[in-house]
Amino acid sequence: MSSVVPVLSGPRVTLRPMAEADIPLLARWFSDREFQRHQWGAWHGPMSPDGARGWFDRMTREDAGAFTLEHDGRPIGFANFRNLNEKHSNADIGVGIGEQDLWGRGLGSEAVGLLRDHLLGTRGLHRIRLHVAATNDRAIASYRKCGFEVEGIEREGVRGEDGGWADMAVMGLVAGRPRPVFDPRPAILEGRYVRLEPLRMDHAAGLCDAGDEDDIWRHVAPRPRGPTATRDTSGAPSTRRSRATSCRSL
Repeated sequence: MSSVVPVLSGPRVTLRPMAEADIPLLARWFSDREFQRHQWGAWHGPMSPDGARGWFDRMTREDAGAFTLEHDGRPIGFANFRNLNEKHSNADIGVGIGEQDLWGRGLGSEAVGLLRDHLLGTRGLHRIRLHVAATNDRAIASYRKCGFEVEGIEREGVRGEDGGWADMAVMGLVAGRPRPVFDPRPAILEGRYVRLEPLRMDHAAGLCDAGDEDDIWRHVAPRPRGPTATRDTSGAPSTRRSRATSCRSL
């Protein structure tokens, strides 16, 4: 097998061979803090032009392939395969939408499907694997729709510029293997008066508001102190933290 990169077209996205002219786009996308955290699990600082060139060179060598992802004729992200192993018939993949205004529209899922079909169908690979930030619920759900399953968690697998550690989820797809009978996702439990849902990142603001009460902290633990303090209507200092401070602690 050679790492020839074809053009892959779907209803809304096209994957074309990445060109050197796309390198400045890589530098801009990977210099976005939120995008980089979703891709690599941690912030490593802005990507320099030389860094983008190095990424391009690694993804266009013999055991890899890089695509630019286009939507309506506009470059919006990338896709790649790498560590192509002919003996064991497997490879790693990565997909990213660099333009935030297009997040959540299913374009990444379509790109993953195109890349999956190319690697398993056209190239005849047996297995493909990917790594994704364990906190990136949206991406994990997208990959699951394309047939991938979470196979494990690399605890504190990456370290950011600030020295903090982050977990990475390892997901895989094996040709001809059905999904596991056991679904590891937490269940939704419903009763007469309450509904219990799996905790997600978009619950943070609501939990922040619900939990920012003096009575709750009085019975649970010494209340964390934020950098700002407010006063109640009597003029006495209040231990209520600002909403922004509370949310940062979740």
